[in-house]
Amino acid sequence: MKYTNKLLIWLLLTAFLVTSCTETDDPIPLGRYSDGIWVVNEGNFTDGNGSLSFWIPDSSLIINDAFRAENGSQLGGIIQQMIQQDNRLLIVTNASDQIINTDANTLENSITITDESIVSPFNVAVLNNKAYVTTWGSSENFPSYPDASVKIIDLATSNIIKTIDLGERPMGILSHQGSIYVANEQGDQIEVIDPATDEIVSSISLTLGEVSATGPSKMIAQGNTLWILCSNNDFSGDGFLVEVDLSDNSVTSILTEVPVSGFNEKFVLYESTLYLINDEFVYTIDTTAPVTPTTAFITAPFTIYGIGVDPTTGNIYVGESEFGDEADVIIYNQAGTQVTTFTAGVGVNSFIF
Repeated sequence: MKYTNKLLIWLLLTAFLVTSCTETDDPIPLGRYSDGIWVVNEGNFTDGNGSLSFWIPDSSLIINDAFRAENGSQLGGIIQQMIQQDNRLLIVTNASDQIINTDANTLENSITITDESIVSPFNVAVLNNKAYVTTWGSSENFPSYPDASVKIIDLATSNIIKTIDLGERPMGILSHQGSIYVANEQGDQIEVIDPATDEIVSSISLTLGEVSATGPSKMIAQGNTLWILCSNNDFSGDGFLVEVDLSDNSVTSILTEVPVSGFNEKFVLYESTLYLINDEFVYTIDTTAPVTPTTAFITAPFTIYGIGVDPTTGNIYVGESEFGDEADVIIYNQAGTQVTTFTAGVGVNSFIF
C-alpha cells in the first residue's frame, strides 16, 4: 500500500450519501489504485462478466468494475486468479482464455496474452520474469484432460517459450525459494519445476504411511514448509491438509476429514494460522500444532467463495458465492466479530492486499 491523496478521497466522499460504505463505479482520479485492497470477482461462466473492485478501508469507499471504468471494456471471461508482481497485475481469465498484464496502480498499459494453445487457464506463478500458467486444455476430454499443461510465458515478449505436458488437471501453482510447484488435482502428487531448465525435476507423493491425500488443489509456502489443501475429488466436503518439509520434499503430516469446499479450494495464511472455507464457515488451523478443526471460527450469513486476511490489520475478508448478482463482502476482526460489509462484483473469489 502506498500514498493516497486523503483530501481527494474526502472530496469524493462528500459527493455521495455515506452509510456503512460508499459505492461508485467511477475511477479515482489521480490517486488511482495505490492505497487499498483489490477484490477479484470471478463472474458467471455463461456471462463472462468477471471484474475487479477496489476497496479503500480508510474511507470505506468501494470502486466496482474498475477495469472497465479505466479501459472502456470488461475483462471478459471469468477470472480464475489474479496476482500482483511488483507494479503489475496478472489476471488469468477462463472462457476467454487470456492472461491480462496491466499496471497495478492505474489499470493502464494493459497487455493481453493469448494463444490458441492457451485453453482453460487456471492459475499463474511468476519467477525470473516468466509466467507459469496452469491450463486444463479442451473440455471435450473431461474429466481426464490429457492435454493439460503448464504454459511458460516470457513476460518481456508475452510469448509462450515452453509447454510442460502434465496429462492431469492442474490447479494451484506456486513460486517459492527458486522453484515452481504444481498441484495436479486429479492425482496425489506435486510436480516440482526447475526454472533454470523449465523441466519437472521431481514429484512429491502426498502419502504418509497408509494415508494418501488426493485432489491437491491449492498450496501455501511458509518458510521451509509447504501446506497443500486437497479436495479429495469426491465433493464430500472432507479433504486433506498435507504438510511437506521442503528441505527434502518429505511429507511430515496429513490431516484427514478437513472441511473443504470440494472444488477450487481456497485457504490463506496469517502469521501461524491457516484460514479455510466450507459452505458458510471459516475454520482455522494452527500451523505450529495442526489438528483437524471441528468448530467454525466464523459463520457468515452466506456461502463463502473467497477469503483473504489483511497482513497489516489481521482483518478477515470473506466473499459471497453469488453468481447471479453482485456479491457481498464481510470483514471480520481477529476476534471473529464483524467490522463492516460492502458489495462488490459477481462471485467474489479472492483479495489482494
